[in-house]
Amino acid sequence: MKLIPEKKYYTAILFQNFEDGMEACRAIIQSGLKPATVRLSDEEETEFILS
Repeated sequence: MKLIPEKKYYTAILFQNFEDGMEACRAIIQSGLKPATVRLSDEEETEFILS
């Protein structure tokens, strides 16, 4: 059985380039945080999602 959280928080961050995004993902994981999902999109995918 799994408890259901009272609240869920969603955050989106837009980076200047893919490399900065990779560094942020690495820092999140190395910090010990355990997000349910981390997604990093390249420029082409981001343009598609935002269109």
